[in-house]
Amino acid sequence: MALSALEIKVEILKRGDTLAGLARKWNTTPEIVSRVVHRRYTFVYPEIRAKLAKYLGVPVAQVGREPQREKPARARAA
Repeated sequence: MALSALEIKVEILKRGDTLAGLARKWNTTPEIVSRVVHRRYTFVYPEIRAKLAKYLGVPVAQVGREPQREKPARARAA
């Protein structure tokens, strides 16, 4: 079962880190880390997702959003 954003943030804070701190460690922006944690939009950042899963000690499937396959145009129009 996927971890909720709250569960992820609580674990990060328990370890004395922040989203911004992790972003600095991983050479990215806090917004990207936040998008992975909150599963926002259709953005998928596999490398950040993998780093966050390793940091939390959980399988990758428990954090972030799975890549979505684009539906063919014909199926969208129906």
